[in-house]
Amino acid sequence: MQRFLVTLLIGLAPLLEVQAQLFVPGNLVVNPGFESGFSGWTGTYGLVNPPGGSYEGLTAGVIIQAQGTQNLQVLQQAIPTVVGDMYEIQFSLLAGNGLVGDPSPGHATINVFWGGLLGLSIGQFSNPSTTQWETFDAVVTATSTSTTLEFFDPADQHLQLVDAVSVAEVPEPRLGLLIPIGLGLLAFKSLFEKSVIACRDVRA
Repeated sequence: MQRFLVTLLIGLAPLLEVQAQLFVPGNLVVNPGFESGFSGWTGTYGLVNPPGGSYEGLTAGVIIQAQGTQNLQVLQQAIPTVVGDMYEIQFSLLAGNGLVGDPSPGHATINVFWGGLLGLSIGQFSNPSTTQWETFDAVVTATSTSTTLEFFDPADQHLQLVDAVSVAEVPEPRLGLLIPIGLGLLAFKSLFEKSVIACRDVRA
């Protein structure tokens, strides 16, 4: 029985590893490091194993806009959100020059949207380095129960690698924790005032 149990656990190990790569605790993005291939993501994009290594793991995504293409080519994922809640978005970029069939000098500028192309523009981001990953972050608010996080290279034949994409809910201060803190501050204030009065009495 023990041997069977050990064999079963060994057999489940690859499956558990894949699940760990797909879902990271606290991160609402499915397959945030592209270690599980195309799972969770949609759009036109590629995957690569950079020679110098990805930001985390072995694989990174490639944001692609083919030169001369009229179609909007995006990398996107629908994120489950709560209306009115705040979320922190974080991702890392690396220039693809010389790494993924992009021999010409230069680097792409990536537009990031919260809610698709018609949603909130978080901004334009770019990392010219081909060796040092750069991490960017922003805080946004959800206006629907499903919000699309989208990476878009508008019109550039150069490439940017993306890795370690994260969307995490910004925790609100808990009222139950604030009340004891407030009471403690009031008690300290009262004790301080009494000490000042006592000092005045002694001096008098």
